[in-house]
Amino acid sequence: MRKIKIALASKSPVKQAVCAAIFNHLTNVEIVIVPVGSDVPEQPFNQQAKDGALNRAENARAACPDADMVVAIENGIFEEDGIYVDKGIVAIMTKGMTREDAVLECSDGVAFDQQVLAYKDGAPLTARDAVLEAGKREGGYGVWTAGKVMAEWQPNLKHDDPHKYLTGGAKSRVEYLEDALRKAVANPKAKLVLG
Repeated sequence: MRKIKIALASKSPVKQAVCAAIFNHLTNVEIVIVPVGSDVPEQPFNQQAKDGALNRAENARAACPDADMVVAIENGIFEEDGIYVDKGIVAIMTKGMTREDAVLECSDGVAFDQQVLAYKDGAPLTARDAVLEAGKREGGYGVWTAGKVMAEWQPNLKHDDPHKYLTGGAKSRVEYLEDALRKAVANPKAKLVLG
């Protein structure tokens, strides 16, 4: 029996863990890592997150044309009613799909708001401050993410998983992304490949 080849459009350990959690129980699936760029800033905002996921999917499709399915994930900051919320966008493309046909799902969000991470000169440094600080640093959002700034301020926080810290340990970034990928895989367009 031929294995279904799934190309993961990233070398991120977090994204690899997400795909492993969703697909490793399937014996007829082979996951290949295709490290491609998103063509958006390191810290995407709003539409840039969706564009980044779709760009990754297209770039992985070009790099691995024999893949039956491409999975791409891009986290970004969304401004909602004056609050910064981190969400992950999952894009799935199967053979023959165009960008417009891609399956898209959005994870639940984690507010990067007034959670205090540290104090500087007696003043609190919040998650919202970290989002703003990333843009002010050399290279701005092209180099810095809110998570990287938060990890500097709070040593117990992992830069690629501020979610776990901000939710008081209730839910990790991997778990948020697993939920979104699970929904995307359940889409009839994706289910056709997986059977």
